[in-house]
Amino acid sequence: MEHSPSISKTDVLNFLALAYEKTLSAGQLKAYLNGLNDIDGETLDRAADEWMKNQKWFPRISELRELCRSNGKASSADQLISKLNEEYDAALDGNFDAEVWMRLILQLRVSDRQEQADSWRKRYDIFRGDVVVDRKKYATDWGTAQP
Repeated sequence: MEHSPSISKTDVLNFLALAYEKTLSAGQLKAYLNGLNDIDGETLDRAADEWMKNQKWFPRISELRELCRSNGKASSADQLISKLNEEYDAALDGNFDAEVWMRLILQLRVSDRQEQADSWRKRYDIFRGDVVVDRKKYATDWGTAQP
């Protein structure tokens, strides 16, 4: 479906049902809406688009919830990377904020983007003037950091 900020979850579910040639009874629709009540229409729409591209069957509520959750993590991680890019540009202009960098890097690490978090940590160390040579020290520092 086309993405819009005011996407109706009912419309998304009906479109999904149409794509899978399934008829949702009023009770089934209500059950889906209840099971997805904490998910906004836009997030559900993205999950439905992804589901239709990859699956041959109509999704269960739990499958849609899982896909919404994983899409949310991806979106959140992408936002963190965008913020880190802004901080990187600021650092290049001489405005390095170590506290902001570390907070964003740790949040990125928690969002299952370990490799990208490590890459940003190396940039952080360079800007801070602590180019890490000792891998053991690096691992110890990483292991004790809190988000």
